[in-house]
Amino acid sequence: MHRANVVEIGSLIAMLVYFLAGYLVVKLVRIATAPRPADGATPTRTHTRTTTYQ
Repeated sequence: MHRANVVEIGSLIAMLVYFLAGYLVVKLVRIATAPRPADGATPTRTHTRTTTYQ
């Protein structure tokens, strides 16, 4: 007799939770290690213009 493969819902939920936790940790580390301006001013966004060639 062979057992059929069983999908464990608990395992799938655990994988999803670990994925989200890892994603949040990476985001927090990137925010914490982002370069900051020396004078403490809020960085300004630079606008770039894209050009399409035909």
